[in-house]
Amino acid sequence: MIAAVEAGNLTIVNILLKANPLCANVTAEGVTPLWMASQQGHTKIAKLLIEDCKADVNTKVPDSHRTPLHQAAQGGRTEIVKLLLANGADPDARDSSGVSPLWTAAQKGSAEIVKLLLNLNDAEPLPRPDGATPKVDPNVVTSDGKRTPLHQAAQNGCVDVVRILLERGADPDPRDQHGISPLWSAAQGGFEEIVKMLLATKGADAEVISTSGSNRRPLHQAAQNGHTGVCKLLLAHGVQHEPLDNTNCSPLFFAAQGGHAEIVEILLSKGSSPENAWEKGNKGGRRYCLHQAAQNGHAKVASLLLGAGANVEPDEYIPDEGLLPSSSSDSSDTAEEGPRKVSGYKSRRKYERFLEKKGRTNQQSAPSSPNSNSKRKKRAKSKKRSDRSQYVSVSPLGLAIVAGHIEVVRLLIENGANTNSINNKSQLSPLHLANVAGSEGREDIITLLIENGARVDAKEKDGWTPMMLAAQNGNCNIVDMLIKNGASVDAQGTDGETALWIASQQGHTAIVEKLLQADARSIPTTGSGRYPIHQAAQNGHFEVLKRLVENDPDCVDLSDFNGSTAIAHAAGGKEAIRFHMVEYLISKGAKFISNPGE
Repeated sequence: MIAAVEAGNLTIVNILLKANPLCANVTAEGVTPLWMASQQGHTKIAKLLIEDCKADVNTKVPDSHRTPLHQAAQGGRTEIVKLLLANGADPDARDSSGVSPLWTAAQKGSAEIVKLLLNLNDAEPLPRPDGATPKVDPNVVTSDGKRTPLHQAAQNGCVDVVRILLERGADPDPRDQHGISPLWSAAQGGFEEIVKMLLATKGADAEVISTSGSNRRPLHQAAQNGHTGVCKLLLAHGVQHEPLDNTNCSPLFFAAQGGHAEIVEILLSKGSSPENAWEKGNKGGRRYCLHQAAQNGHAKVASLLLGAGANVEPDEYIPDEGLLPSSSSDSSDTAEEGPRKVSGYKSRRKYERFLEKKGRTNQQSAPSSPNSNSKRKKRAKSKKRSDRSQYVSVSPLGLAIVAGHIEVVRLLIENGANTNSINNKSQLSPLHLANVAGSEGREDIITLLIENGARVDAKEKDGWTPMMLAAQNGNCNIVDMLIKNGASVDAQGTDGETALWIASQQGHTAIVEKLLQADARSIPTTGSGRYPIHQAAQNGHFEVLKRLVENDPDCVDLSDFNGSTAIAHAAGGKEAIRFHMVEYLISKGAKFISNPGE
């Protein structure tokens, strides 16, 4: 029977009822035929069940306690709602969450059903079997989130439903468990007509503050989501233009982050400070509006902020875990969103992974010396190098560079950003940071930096130059560009590594070729005494090894601090390529025994 009703097959339903009239009240997991017909919108079947079979119009399913009227209201089944009400359905029945048919209809935007239900309050109510004469409560709240029909209609942009509810006496300013009002939800959703209606209604607070922990107001939400019209309505109503949330952020901060230039312009004209900064409590983190605009590539917004006096180089330290303000902890489905992920996020993670790789690379090349203390020190140092928090850029310029936003980079430089500013944690210069963007083909940013005075041989905390990072990352074009602009091919890191050493280890043949053409010298590291040829041999980079030997045939017998030569390093694996490497080295006169007497 339930299957036939669900499918809307009136013929089969009639056959079953004639065979056994009791089928009208059969249940499947608590669901009756009338309940199913109401949900599916099968009016003729519902009418047959009610009028001919006297089906119970107020039956509730066991778990949710929802009645046929709940289901009809939720589905916008106006004719079935009328049929059920005319036959004694409780218009204010509550399900297990305290939800009434009115609440459900308001959420779905079914204005006709909302009006139909509320109009019952004007008529003489029909008594229920228990003697009660129920009224439809326009302010019914859910038992969990304390949300009213007006909350749901405002959140979902149901203009007609909001109008009906307000006309029929709904409270214009109820608060849910997070302190959120219908106006707050409408502002977040950008529903201008609803915001206008609520602002015109006595009692709706335009400065309502979320109690979830974020302390955000309607203007925060409208600005964050780019709802210019709502922002104008709120400001015209007289709300504060610069309220601060629990992290000290103003609406301007969120508008700048989202790239909403018109809202930024409006808020600046109202007097909002371009120097507003997000703060991460006792962590000491701080991030300004310009940081957000720069990292997200919002050149127009950055220009507006700079024009309003924003500092082009705020130097506050930004901890790694504070690169973005934390998301809201609100659990309701209408809670405000946390600050959005920035477009440079993937680039930043790519950069962090690159630096982790750099740390692992240095660890792999730790000396094979028998001195265990030296090994431990080296590993500790490598671990420190891969600590992401040591490599976080603090300037808007650095963030724009890493994210690859050249227009913002150009704008910041034109406004006085220092192309040689140093991150006080890792001592990374803008040109170091540009290698991340450069790994994605952004040589234009590096060119722009060099043209504006960036030092090509700047060193970060471990002595690595931009060329060394480019060699690590496999950026041959950037290596070539740096060489042509006077960068040293023999600059050494704190462990003695050079660009040639790094490129040999990574197997970047084209870069090795480019460096050798620029007369790069084969220099060993200070910790292990390994030369570039050792790194190529150990890592199975045959083409690099051949190019190194062609450049300097005598390098085949260079030994590291353990006395191991290239042939010893090449023989240390099972890959087929190693057989060819050993064979090649022997053909070039490499000695078979690197440590005579052993």
